[in-house]
Amino acid sequence: MSKIFVKVIVFDHENNVLQHHYLDAEKWDLPGGRVEVGEQPKDAAARELLERTGYSVIPEDICLLANFTDKDGDDIHIYEATSVERVGEPQTEIRWKAAKAIVGGY
Repeated sequence: MSKIFVKVIVFDHENNVLQHHYLDAEKWDLPGGRVEVGEQPKDAAARELLERTGYSVIPEDICLLANFTDKDGDDIHIYEATSVERVGEPQTEIRWKAAKAIVGGY
């Protein structure tokens, strides 16, 4: 059965992208995760951003950029979040990286 995952792109004023460190995979990536049963992808994007990074955004400030099926048959939704606010501590290490230095793996 296919799953639904979300990823969230957040830019700062210097065109850096927010990333978090996946400890189990030893990689940096966009914040995101799996959509829970009964949850809308946009709501999952806001929840995952907060859980992973400590940044809050209301779903109305999230815009769908892309939606595709990956090689495993899972549905991937990529969002951009605007007007984020730091309200908590991240679950993992986070960093801001220059957008031009990031090479997509999707």
